[in-house]
Amino acid sequence: MRVSRISWSYFFVLSSIVTPGISGHKESQKENVRSLRPRLKRDCGLSHTKIDGRAMCQGGELFRESFSGSSLDMTKWSYEMIMSSEPNYEFVVLDNQLTSSVSDGSFKIKPIPYEDEFVRSGRLELTSCTGRQFTDECVKSARGFSILPPIRSARITTKNSFAFTYGKVTVRAKLPLGDWILPEIWLEPKRRTYGPSFASGRIRIAVARGNQDLISNQKQKIGINYLQSGIIMGTPDKTRARNTFEESDAGWHSDFHNFTLIWKPDEISFMIDGENKEAIIEPQDDRLSDLLGFAENESINWKYGTKIAPFDHDFYISLGLSVGGMKDFPDDCVSGGHPKPWRNEAVKAMVNFWQDREHWLPTWSDKSTFLVDEVTFFISLGLSVGGMKDFPDECVSDGHPKTWRNDAVKAMVNFW
Repeated sequence: MRVSRISWSYFFVLSSIVTPGISGHKESQKENVRSLRPRLKRDCGLSHTKIDGRAMCQGGELFRESFSGSSLDMTKWSYEMIMSSEPNYEFVVLDNQLTSSVSDGSFKIKPIPYEDEFVRSGRLELTSCTGRQFTDECVKSARGFSILPPIRSARITTKNSFAFTYGKVTVRAKLPLGDWILPEIWLEPKRRTYGPSFASGRIRIAVARGNQDLISNQKQKIGINYLQSGIIMGTPDKTRARNTFEESDAGWHSDFHNFTLIWKPDEISFMIDGENKEAIIEPQDDRLSDLLGFAENESINWKYGTKIAPFDHDFYISLGLSVGGMKDFPDDCVSGGHPKPWRNEAVKAMVNFWQDREHWLPTWSDKSTFLVDEVTFFISLGLSVGGMKDFPDECVSDGHPKTWRNDAVKAMVNFW
């Protein structure tokens, strides 16, 4: 049984934290990265979807990844290589070695702890780091309570190959089980058009905390049976989220599900297994920033965009797995009767998490692996006017003849 509902919530950015089968396209090869440059057919009927700023023809599949074979298709995907930092400060090192693989038609990520001695006294320098060079995102030495991120994980993105504005994305996945584990099925902004961090937004297609029995300080169940889909946006001082919620008696780790985002210029909605469509903003609603309660002075940058700003620019697909962090697990929650071992605003958050591993590590197993079977992207439908095929010659509207002929050179000017 699943129960769905819609809600919105907010939380403040912790500024004091100091812890560290694509079709219909041309391919351009550059450093083994493929970009989509679709050919537009004449009179195709344009959709809302845009690739590289160009509107696409209505309908049809543009991107599909089924993870066949024994390795990742690096013309579609690239690995993030980084030690997590703002805005979430997850307790992981994102690395493509050991933690991820492709087999049996699935992309797999399994979190792997480092040895305690290395976490407390080692030095880590990431080759091919995708973070900010010469910062803790790329190189760090453990000192005192400022330990190294204790968990190895992975994240892949289409940042270098495929980004889009508007469309329908479906990810078929089985979510991981295990205390303080969090799957990432995101859309991330290709460019920080509205500013850094969450000012330019994040769309979370599906996320469920991996804890089997996680209870909030309001006595609500927020563990693996509790799925969220929604958006995050914010200012340097305040971040707010608007989500849909789905509950599953069996838990979201027990089977594969199809998690779907429908993204339009005036609507953002989500579905699970093709059912229970829930929207967080619809055509009749006010601006998204107003719905989330941002004051006029806080949302000034978004006023230059559309009603769903900052979600009106190119985003790319991101799949990963994180552990812990500073935002997704509320303080004072209890997992299996044991209190959460760190506080989100604490300087020693990561070391307190690591010192508690005798409680959470035994909950990790083969079921802690995040499995993704398939990712598909469909071009959205759109609105077209006139054209050379859809309105037959000699037709009459309200007694007035159609003003152009489909094969005429002056068809458009006669319509106008």
